[in-house]
Amino acid sequence: MTAIEHETLIFDKLKSVVNQKEFIETLENQLILINSTKDAVTQISNLGNEVINDLENKLEKKTSAKEIAKEVYNELFINNTKARAENLGQSEKEIKFNLKLQKQYAKKSGLKY
Repeated sequence: MTAIEHETLIFDKLKSVVNQKEFIETLENQLILINSTKDAVTQISNLGNEVINDLENKLEKKTSAKEIAKEVYNELFINNTKARAENLGQSEKEIKFNLKLQKQYAKKSGLKY
């Protein structure tokens, strides 16, 4: 083997090592990018879960508020019926029956009751 062939062989090996180093650096950069993407996806997922939980809580509160309003309305209706019965000298049963008739009439007439 001549000196030129020997230098060429060394140069080729050196070039191969440089290429492998560049390839490894490229892989490392891609791994960093993958990890960054993974972190971003995790953050987005966590944010999405927070939004879902917040919406579920709001829905529960809204449902609770609706149920409370319904109970209050029913309580007011009962108290109002008793007060009407006392004022008009009618029984609660008669008052409720009259209210039921009024409601049916309003429905048939297309009125909101």
